[in-house]
Amino acid sequence: MENLSDLMATDLDEQDDDALIAGYRDAVRSADLSAEYCRQILAVLRTRHSWTKLVAMTGDPQSTLYNRANPRRAKPSPDDGE
Repeated sequence: MENLSDLMATDLDEQDDDALIAGYRDAVRSADLSAEYCRQILAVLRTRHSWTKLVAMTGDPQSTLYNRANPRRAKPSPDDGE
């Protein structure tokens, strides 16, 4: 597969484990990068606007914005232990 979008456009049941694992890793990297971009963008916006204004501008709840701006303060995902 060339990229994650190509993989997701296929029937996943027909893909081999290597393609699925590569796709999974790409998805995780994308999520991590996306979270970092959100954090950086919100850091700049926060210097310009109040939380109330950012809620109005983005349509997201303040708690969501705060957690995206401060990822270390967000609650960790439960670990299934596997």
